Amino acid sequence: ANTMYLEKLRKIRESKMLSQKQLAEMIGLDQSAYSKIENGINQLSVFTLLSIVDALKISVTDILNQKSLILNQPLTYNKKKF
Repeated sequence: ANTMYLEKLRKIRESKMLSQKQLAEMIGLDQSAYSKIENGINQLSVFTLLSIVDALKISVTDILNQKSLILNQPLTYNKKKF
């Protein structure tokens, strides 16, 4: 799996001087649930991703590049036929 974005997420969080617990509280998760996301154990949902970028005051593209959008299953949310 492509987990480069998780590493990027961790670095951005640390650069903002936030612990996992602090960021988790900002987005309404407990620390263990957030830790599992950052460590790649639990999938990152689009909703959680948007909550995280909002809390960190960054954009989705700061964490994800086009390649990771294509390769990551949890982020292929646009397959619905309209």
